[in-house]
Amino acid sequence: MITVRTKIDEASQKILTKKIRIGSLVSMIIGIVGLLTYIILSINFENLNLDFLLFFSIPFAIGLVLLITIHKNIAKTASYQWINEYVFEKNAIHISTIKNEDVIGTHKLYYKDIYKVKEYDDYLFIFINKANAYILKKSNTTELELNKIKELINLK
Repeated sequence: MITVRTKIDEASQKILTKKIRIGSLVSMIIGIVGLLTYIILSINFENLNLDFLLFFSIPFAIGLVLLITIHKNIAKTASYQWINEYVFEKNAIHISTIKNEDVIGTHKLYYKDIYKVKEYDDYLFIFINKANAYILKKSNTTELELNKIKELINLK
């Protein structure tokens, strides 16, 4: 049995949301390029009907709203000061979410039910579905414990 505690912090949330934040930035850039094209062409060619280019405001707005929402959610989650305690046993992980030393939630995750695992320099993300993952900070374990955890969750 291996027990590991991991604080749910801003750094881990940023790694977890990296792809959607990049997608939001790309959406904003596409929107800005389209809107700038509209402005430049409207100034230079007054006779052209370029109103269709105003549709580029949509990806810009969507990207902006997503970035703001993600940033607020990351800050909000970090402010909760939650800690996940993982107890790795033979067939499952017992996960307890702790706030102010009180257990506020528990989950038993069988290894066979793990959707996927992603390993980063500082973290293991144990996904329970496409969108939700438990975050394990690797520095909170010894190398021997980490190797045993990887063996239990079948991470090669």
